[in-house]
Amino acid sequence: MAGLNDARKAIYDKFVTDWADETIFDFDNEDFEPPNGDTPWVRLVVRNRLGRQESLGAIGQRKFLREAAVMTQVFVPLDKGLSEADRLATKVRDIFEGIRLSGLWFFTSDIIEIGPDGKFYQYNVECVFNYEETK
Repeated sequence: MAGLNDARKAIYDKFVTDWADETIFDFDNEDFEPPNGDTPWVRLVVRNRLGRQESLGAIGQRKFLREAAVMTQVFVPLDKGLSEADRLATKVRDIFEGIRLSGLWFFTSDIIEIGPDGKFYQYNVECVFNYEETK
């Protein structure tokens, strides 16, 4: 894996393919207008976390292990119950949890109920992954 940008591209590609037309979605820092409150939607972002050097050696041969996370916010209409939020959050978790993808190793994914957010009820799904860089 060359770096975070390559990791992000592989994650976006997998999400687009597996999510298909389940709901409308947004990626971080893109032009997007959320629906008015009557349609579920999700936002997916990739965030760096920690990193550490894994090996010694000459420049160009040292291994660095990076940790990052796919954070997906799931929004469903407020006051409509939680079954749709549960279903969508579980689908996001199932896309990434426990897989290997283009040099990324995904681990456990967590579903976190956030609560009301304007006209929506929000869940977050956090999928932690590692990747290795050689420098």
